[in-house]
Amino acid sequence: MQEQTFIDILYEEALRGKEVFLYDVRERLCHDVIGSPESEGNTLSEEALTLHPTDMGKFLKATNAIIKREKSVANVNVRHKGDEPGKWEYFRITLVPEISKDGEVEKIIYQCTVDTESLKREEEVANISATFQQLFEQSDTAQAYFDPQGRILGRNKMADEIFGRIFGLDQMPKLNLYDIYAIEDIVSANDPQPVDFCLRTRYDRYIEVSIRPFSDDNGQLLFISATVSEVTNIRNIFRETIQKRRQVEDTNSRVEDYAKRIVSLMEFGQIVMWNMRVDEKRFYYTSDLEDQWAGMTLEEFAQLMYDDSKELYHREIQKIIEGRNENVSMLVHVRHTSYSGDAWIAVSGVPVCDKDGKVTEFFGIQRDVSDMKNNEDELRRETEKTKNSAMLKTLFIENMTHEIRTPLNAIVGFSDLLHDSDPETKQQITEIIKANCLQLERMISNIFDISNMESEGVKMEYDFADFSVVFHNLCARLRLQVTNPKVEFIEDNPYSKCVLNIDRFRAEQVISNFVSNAIKFTDAGRIKTGYHYDGKNLYVYCEDTGRGIPNDRKKEIFERFVKVDNFVSGSGLGLAICKAIAEGGGGSIGVNSEPGRGSRFFVKIPAEAKEIIEENGKQ
Repeated sequence: MQEQTFIDILYEEALRGKEVFLYDVRERLCHDVIGSPESEGNTLSEEALTLHPTDMGKFLKATNAIIKREKSVANVNVRHKGDEPGKWEYFRITLVPEISKDGEVEKIIYQCTVDTESLKREEEVANISATFQQLFEQSDTAQAYFDPQGRILGRNKMADEIFGRIFGLDQMPKLNLYDIYAIEDIVSANDPQPVDFCLRTRYDRYIEVSIRPFSDDNGQLLFISATVSEVTNIRNIFRETIQKRRQVEDTNSRVEDYAKRIVSLMEFGQIVMWNMRVDEKRFYYTSDLEDQWAGMTLEEFAQLMYDDSKELYHREIQKIIEGRNENVSMLVHVRHTSYSGDAWIAVSGVPVCDKDGKVTEFFGIQRDVSDMKNNEDELRRETEKTKNSAMLKTLFIENMTHEIRTPLNAIVGFSDLLHDSDPETKQQITEIIKANCLQLERMISNIFDISNMESEGVKMEYDFADFSVVFHNLCARLRLQVTNPKVEFIEDNPYSKCVLNIDRFRAEQVISNFVSNAIKFTDAGRIKTGYHYDGKNLYVYCEDTGRGIPNDRKKEIFERFVKVDNFVSGSGLGLAICKAIAEGGGGSIGVNSEPGRGSRFFVKIPAEAKEIIEENGKQ
């Protein structure tokens, strides 16, 4: 029968009610294995955000320890958001890596267990305790436990047999560990370590002793275990043989182990060892320390490089050609290596001198540092992105200060005029106040929406509705917002009935934001909004004859706080909300625009159709 792996056991545990998900290190995405669908498609940061704030750090730290191969298995206790707001569930998570053929962590398996079965654990602990007690008593090895002061707490029969012969059976209850061997300073240290030694007793017997201190999480010593085995006969038989062979075996083992480590490091780190004599224009290299080294001329190596690296390469190679007593160091960009394609290679070397001090050759290594270089570039991009984000937030605060103050000033100013105005003027003032209140409400609503979407994601509530009616009623309200007589509002409603399973509120929100933007930037012409169903998706659009969007701003127009024209009112959040809704519904968003000729914004969201009747009655 094939041996069961630990990963297989985790999967079986999952089938017993435990939740298991995995993190693909290369994709940087989480995937559900069983019982935890909310993890599907999350990044590791998004998964951490579902935890209690004080537990996020240790969750990510445990994951990083697995990825860096610092640990083969990790355990961490965390609190996870419960179904009710403010409620937390307690989980015990076990992290196990899946290692690829090249020795890298490919995936991490997370087994999540709700820590609520206290009675069951107590029963398991009791069973384990009973089993351990039986093994303890029947062990062929003497075992004893001592308190931090060295006083004996418990022992098995074999301990009485061995210690009793040495110290006397009647003295066993008074036995103190510190009287046996001078280990008090070791086990009482701040960081006590295991101690192993061999003793010769007064009866010319030899025993092997293993001392293991056990401490709590705060480093406080709890107890000390002592395991004793009599090895007199074994020692006498193998003593001479071991003494004769030990030195040779240790030396051979050390050399072999070092060679294996070097080869493993070279393979894992993509390291190549190279050598070049001063009197040759050819260097030799190997990646596995074999006797056969491959060769390449200096020009052949130069041809592998991009032009921007050749100047540095020739400058460093000149040190070798001239036999200077200087180290060689360069970072070059090459088109391909023995490990991969396009790569960044770090080359370093040192001169080797003969007995007269003359440099005869250079010896060194070269390493593929593409990942490091890419990470450096990514860090640079992220730093720039962070700076831009900070600037956008500052601009957003400045804009919002102005945008909120403007309607507030209008509301306050016109409110003061209501008291002494005639009925007709009061009606006009009331309409102005109402319009400014709606503008203020829309801005605040957008701020709350984008905040909730960032923290909780976009919540979609689907239900069947006749979208032709929803769209027509919405257009009736939006038409009232088009107050410019030079702008015509056109409603494109191609169906007399269009029953779809959609989130009507989110659909209305997208159309409203599209039309509101079009109103701001269209001084004359028309604003047309419409939709159609293509058999799988609801396609919604809004086109205008307004100012259009510059080509260099199209990529960023759907980002938060971005405004094409800072002198036009708005928070810069409307299109970001539309993008979040589209992607939250599994769809996409886009824009076609030409400066001076208008824009067409559109959203495509998957939707199930129940009944569709076109205007001509065709189903």
